[in-house]
Amino acid sequence: MMEQGDAKAKVEVEAKAIVEAERVFLRPFESGDAPALHAILSDAETMAFVEPPYTREQTERFLADFCIAKRAALACVMRQTGELIGYMLFHQTEPGVYEMGWILNRRVWRRGLAYESCRALIAYAFEQRDARRVFAETADTVKSVGLMEKLEMRFEGVERTEGKMPLYVYGLGVEEYARRASKGL
Repeated sequence: MMEQGDAKAKVEVEAKAIVEAERVFLRPFESGDAPALHAILSDAETMAFVEPPYTREQTERFLADFCIAKRAALACVMRQTGELIGYMLFHQTEPGVYEMGWILNRRVWRRGLAYESCRALIAYAFEQRDARRVFAETADTVKSVGLMEKLEMRFEGVERTEGKMPLYVYGLGVEEYARRASKGL
């Protein structure tokens, strides 16, 4: 049973939510998120298609410089517990165009939380930020591509950089989103 102090803290944390979904909400990162973010970014299996696992110092620098100072990502938090379970890349690359991405703690994989978070973030981009296009890229041709397709994003091409894995780019335009939303999807 949640105690009164726990319930008050949970309400204060949820008040910072920018994007809400059924089981999770997304909020700006804070410096106190370093331990939970490090648990995600230091895991070799989780980072297999991203880059080598982060050291504690790399995580702290990334959190301070990219997530907080540039406001280029959001923390994915479990609504019921207030636990930070993921990193959601979300930033404008040019006017009306947003890049999104996700890295969730391996403990919560295969529960539909990435789908739920991404779906809510896409709705936020088009409905609150007046996006004309949202895109994501990945080297993971199984799990991440499958999620992008489930989100009804369309394959746009492959980016190849010497010495790196090819990145598969998927996107969704405002017209496609509006058609999907009008059908209740």
